Amino acid sequence: MAQLAGVSQAMVSYVLNDNTNISVPDETRQRILDAMNEIGYVPNRAARSLRTQRTNTIACVVPDITNPFHTIFARGLQGVAEQHEVDVVFL
Repeated sequence: MAQLAGVSQAMVSYVLNDNTNISVPDETRQRILDAMNEIGYVPNRAARSLRTQRTNTIACVVPDITNPFHTIFARGLQGVAEQHEVDVVFL
């Protein structure tokens, strides 16, 4: 991605991690984002969770999934979790 955008790997890292300590010109940031879209880059959530020590995963114990209330609740929880990029494990 760095080669495609014509920048250093460090610069790509600054942009992907939204590092506010380093000033990245808007044009450079856009080149990196364009390169990211061109190659279909998707951040590896497992690698990110190792670095941040946060999994962004919650568990939900559903006592009776056949109960209509629990089903509606589970769907609602899943929808809100997706909006916040959180995974839900139903038990």
